[in-house]
Amino acid sequence: MDKSKIKQSILRAVEAEIDAWLDIEPTFTDAFEYEKDLFARTLRIGKSMMVNSQGKVSKDRNTKKKS
Repeated sequence: MDKSKIKQSILRAVEAEIDAWLDIEPTFTDAFEYEKDLFARTLRIGKSMMVNSQGKVSKDRNTKKKS
């Protein structure tokens, strides 16, 4: 996958999380629940970035060492 497709994939995932956050954020009354949900969304965004930016998976674990 080329750089622009990876970038678009990550941005779509982040945009979905932000839209969901903006919908639910005004409904929080408990500070703990607010922080917990915000932290969970932040972790999902980070995971999405990591998974989508990994690129091609090597079939041989030593391939990277040889290059």
